[in-house]
Amino acid sequence: MPLIEDTWQFGDLVRKTRELTRRYAVGGRLPEIVIGATNMRGGIVLENDKQDGFYGASWWASAVASALGTGDVRLMNYFYLIDEGSRRKGLLFPDGRWKPVARMTALLARSIHGEVIFSRSDHSGVEVIATRSRDAAGASQPGGAGPAAVAWDRLDIVVVNTMEREVALAPLTFQVPASWKAPLREETRRYAPTDSEPLLIPPAAMTTAGGTVEIRATLPARAVVVFTLRPGS
Repeated sequence: MPLIEDTWQFGDLVRKTRELTRRYAVGGRLPEIVIGATNMRGGIVLENDKQDGFYGASWWASAVASALGTGDVRLMNYFYLIDEGSRRKGLLFPDGRWKPVARMTALLARSIHGEVIFSRSDHSGVEVIATRSRDAAGASQPGGAGPAAVAWDRLDIVVVNTMEREVALAPLTFQVPASWKAPLREETRRYAPTDSEPLLIPPAAMTTAGGTVEIRATLPARAVVVFTLRPGS
């Protein structure tokens, strides 16, 4: 069975694939990279404790963060939707009940959209992916027009703790647009092994200075925490 410690290879393989497409590109246009079917293992599944439990959800979140965090993947699909016979590796049980991996997929789908922006983790057990997007379609900077004038008004940071112990962010630091008004609005969601579903939790401790934001929080073992930031009104 693939280990959660090995999901970094998704990002590594994506970067190698992109390098090949650059080397052999025709007409200067790079093809889109699509990961059409992803799962912890292929074929018949004989032992489902990890796949059906929260381990499978953590594995999937880590794989998604590693691959999509490169900014080079257009689409990444989980395979497949519902358990069928001996192929018991779906998002849902045969009776339609959601597995933790399905709930994780829903959390990631609502948190990863728009444009992937540069992010980096200095801990091998923590994956991070950040995206920026617009809540209000067509928003633009006053007096401007075109792509350069787009007013990004939402920033999502997904942090995946793949370790079996809690970890303190020390701290999570990022830049926000200079046009964002303080105080910023922050929303925090968490999905941990002890949660029956992703939870909206009290905002993390946050400080802002000169466009730099620092968030201090503790991630439970194997948990995914999503920080969503918007400018103040």
